[in-house]
Amino acid sequence: MNNLTMILIFLVVGFSLLLFIISAISALKVRSAKTAFLSAAFAFFLLKEIYTLYLVLFTYVSNQSFLVATSVLDLIVLFFFYAAVLK
Repeated sequence: MNNLTMILIFLVVGFSLLLFIISAISALKVRSAKTAFLSAAFAFFLLKEIYTLYLVLFTYVSNQSFLVATSVLDLIVLFFFYAAVLK
């Protein structure tokens, strides 16, 4: 993997961890069951993204570029979905 890919992966992991913490805290603080469920679901999907990127970084996967691109796109879609639902 080249340096740009590594930097991109670490940025996505850091952003995912930050969003996971925010989602977990908001799931605990909200009073609406719908919002709590969506926050918990979003946090779960963020953990999935972090695990996928872990697989890319530390294990052998035949098509790492595809996994990185899919993870980044999933994260972007999830972020906009989360923002639209809680708007």
